[in-house]
Amino acid sequence: MHSNHQDPSFMRRGMREGASTAARRVRRLVAPRHGGKLGPATLMVHLFVALTLGAGLLMPLTEIGQALANPGYEPTADRTPAQNAVPGAASQVVAFGDFQSQLGCGDGDPACQSTALSSTGGIWTGSFPLAPGSYSVQFAVFGQNGDQFTFGQGGQDGGSVDFQVGDGKSGAYVSWNSHTNEVQAEGIDALYTVQTDLGAFVPAPSGGNLEFVIPSDGGTVNVQLLANGAPVAEAQSADLSAGWTRVTLDAAGNVLGSEGLTYGTLTVTRLDADGTPAGGGCYLLESGGQVNQACDGDDGSLDGNALMTFPEGLEPGDYTLVEVVTPDGADAVNDQPVDLQPGDNVVQLQPATGGSGEDDGGEDGQDDGGQNDGNEETPVDGIQSRDLPIGEDEEDSGETVDQGPGDLIVALLDDNGNPVGGACWQLVQDGNVVAETCDATDNFPFNGVVGFFGVPGGDYTLRQSETPDGVEPLDDRDITIVAGEEIREEITATTTATADEDIVPTEEPESETSDVVIIRQDSDGNPVGGAC
Repeated sequence: MHSNHQDPSFMRRGMREGASTAARRVRRLVAPRHGGKLGPATLMVHLFVALTLGAGLLMPLTEIGQALANPGYEPTADRTPAQNAVPGAASQVVAFGDFQSQLGCGDGDPACQSTALSSTGGIWTGSFPLAPGSYSVQFAVFGQNGDQFTFGQGGQDGGSVDFQVGDGKSGAYVSWNSHTNEVQAEGIDALYTVQTDLGAFVPAPSGGNLEFVIPSDGGTVNVQLLANGAPVAEAQSADLSAGWTRVTLDAAGNVLGSEGLTYGTLTVTRLDADGTPAGGGCYLLESGGQVNQACDGDDGSLDGNALMTFPEGLEPGDYTLVEVVTPDGADAVNDQPVDLQPGDNVVQLQPATGGSGEDDGGEDGQDDGGQNDGNEETPVDGIQSRDLPIGEDEEDSGETVDQGPGDLIVALLDDNGNPVGGACWQLVQDGNVVAETCDATDNFPFNGVVGFFGVPGGDYTLRQSETPDGVEPLDDRDITIVAGEEIREEITATTTATADEDIVPTEEPESETSDVVIIRQDSDGNPVGGAC
């Protein structure tokens, strides 16, 4: 099984819903309200409801159990567990449960802003001051279109996550990982915040220490731990790798280590049988369980491309890609094995042409071994790594460019081959800007790399619309995008210091001979002799 992190306690799933939760629900059902007494008939009704809930809790793996425990439940024929539902990119996540009354909201309020979480790379976290006691939490996830989903133990529509705030604790830390649907909730000694040069982060408790992941383009940053709003110690430095880095601190504010995580992304490009981009799909990445998820439209554009990022690091190896939502009007594709490697990976999903179930005779240039049953995707030439050297895959055949979609990856480097982050780029055709992207605001900011995906094949002008600090602006350059191919354009920027030296060379002064005379005077201006 692949793991997105080395410490299994980090972003672990919350504790299972135990007998205490069931007992608490039964007590609520049978307890008299406002001091009233229950008559025999009323008591029998309440006991029946309680027994019904108990039966549902004892049969969680059956359709009957789901129906009993969740009135209105409708069985589905999902081929993946409930935890594998894909809600799409979240616009807001709220932790709700029986603790919210301490924070100014009603208990169980999914719209309470006092318990809204913050996101770092799709990992939503928060810490709240709570009195010692036993609590439960679920997570209300709001999609970009306003749809609301509930996550908890077991994924979507999962049960409450129980946690304890012990004596001497200050509150609780909670989190929901949008990539894996993993949840965490536990009591903490203090409400911790880590202040850095790149912003503030809520660290996760892990084995007595504190951890957080931070994106950067590498270098050294100042890190200071705050407990309940007060600095624990003086700021310390942490070395960051380009991409994502996991930083570990102890409760005294000491930086114990920083681990550079393996950078990787996966772009799923979905086409219909005719090769036209098919927008609106949702996809899961699995390896013995859910590893990641994404929907086309997470970036606000239904262009047939869905991007998965790995803020906790990509473990290279074999995975299974599952289409859980098929684009409207498109034929479904079967699960596809993929091999992911460090860097930007892309895979193309496309049903067999015509869906006739007959071998197409290898018209796509690949032999499917006669295994095509009409419901399998067109064989894909593996996963293309976007970190391959430029020019190895592209050939100029001199033929007319197919107007189907292709991809363009732009990498900006300095004179020493290091990434330069923060640039913005435009694709211009016939004087019109047809696409624009910025390294500072994409899914993996300030790594010097941006991508244009699903662009119709043809000739374009690549224009740098925003130049990072420290480098000279670049001239426009002509780009040809080829259908079905990925073009990588590596561009070297001239640093400002180098440019200045080239433009204004330093002139050495001519050698001259002159005399220096030193006159020593007292405070009244009279000459004073004898000094050396």
